[in-house]
Amino acid sequence: MRLLRLLWLSVFALGACDEVNFPVPNGDAGPIHDSGVVRVDLGTLADAGPAADVGAPDASGLDAAVNVDASGPDAFVPDGGTPDAGPVDTGPCSFEALGPADRDRVMVIGHNQMVTDIRSLTLSAAGVISDNGTRLNIAERFGRAEFTPSGELLLVLTEDGTLISVAVNGAASMMIIDQISLPGASYGDLRLSENGRTAWIVGFNSNTGSDKAGLASVNVGCDGELTHDEGAFLEYPLSQSMAVLPGDQRAVYLGGGVDFFEPMDPNETRILARSGRGWTEIAAFNLFDGDSVDALRIALSPDGQTLIIPNGSAFSAFGSTISIVNVNFSAATLQPATTIMDVDDAREAIFSPDGATALVSQFSTNRVQVLGNPGGGWQITDTVTGIGLAEQIAMIRRGSLAGRAYLPSIDASGPLNIAILQVTGPGQVQNLGQYDLPPGSPNAPTGIAIVP
Repeated sequence: MRLLRLLWLSVFALGACDEVNFPVPNGDAGPIHDSGVVRVDLGTLADAGPAADVGAPDASGLDAAVNVDASGPDAFVPDGGTPDAGPVDTGPCSFEALGPADRDRVMVIGHNQMVTDIRSLTLSAAGVISDNGTRLNIAERFGRAEFTPSGELLLVLTEDGTLISVAVNGAASMMIIDQISLPGASYGDLRLSENGRTAWIVGFNSNTGSDKAGLASVNVGCDGELTHDEGAFLEYPLSQSMAVLPGDQRAVYLGGGVDFFEPMDPNETRILARSGRGWTEIAAFNLFDGDSVDALRIALSPDGQTLIIPNGSAFSAFGSTISIVNVNFSAATLQPATTIMDVDDAREAIFSPDGATALVSQFSTNRVQVLGNPGGGWQITDTVTGIGLAEQIAMIRRGSLAGRAYLPSIDASGPLNIAILQVTGPGQVQNLGQYDLPPGSPNAPTGIAIVP
């Protein structure tokens, strides 16, 4: 579980340095620099305005000496009126349309070790990262974030189940619009519909009732207002992750597998179909013989035929594995194909845009496994080492940077950084180095999101 890994992370930090701060070469960076961020109460129309340059040192190597224009599309103006209690508006919003495939993008990094901040950076169309953004305090520990298609709205999920909508006007401007609280659980997976109007959030615990675990559906208004659709909630204890087929009509859900408390349910992997406002289960499978699964994020190939389940569970006979599963949505079947063994602490999986390559992060072993299918089934084709506490992965899926992956990296020796990998062919990845973040535990990166 993620909480166990965070406990391990604390031991790692304490053992690596004499201070409580993260083990970085130059020690703690001291007080966080106030870059002019203003948290706006709900309904307020005041513009937070551009933030001052935080004065971070120029990047070296791959990202050296490039002055990126941080300007971006104008953010929509939040509606400060009384929330509409009527039916959810399903019409088009300004944030539904994808921007140009080659453009400057905003990258957001989550911090949750000594602070509860998100940090914005600019990723240029040429692939250069610039620290010309700002920081925004979200008041709770960061879990996951996703941008709507245009990049004008960011949804941030905290580990305790608060979902926050943030208006983004380029890297220099982030403003909280709305936030809601979901049923009490531990949260880590967030998926957005293709039009950005619905968010699906997975919550993990063993409870029922008001603090139930499972799949929550949240409607996203054109003004950034969030509404939890409680009638569409699917209750599954021990829920882990969700992967949605392009088109948003079918999905695979990892949740259940309860064999030690009531109600008993041996099935932990499910096929869901979009049904009205939410989802309906159409088939359930016991792929792990009733044993536990611990996956931060599963992945479904773009064609919907291959599912990857990383299992980093320390308490399972199926732990330290990557399961490759054949998917047939028409027949509503899941069929195990291959199990890759000895992949300790496997956390998160992601496919390349063409579906010919997959990456799986390994937390405690500080590496990423590269998977390909050269003809005899999916297998490990390469391993990238030196990515400290590898967990979340964000990948560009369009334009000249398609197949470029970014991972927050906390190294025991060396600077805090964003590791950069480029998929170059089926099962092939080039290590492009890293973008260094300022030293000090308040800058330790734990999550990442990039404008599509």
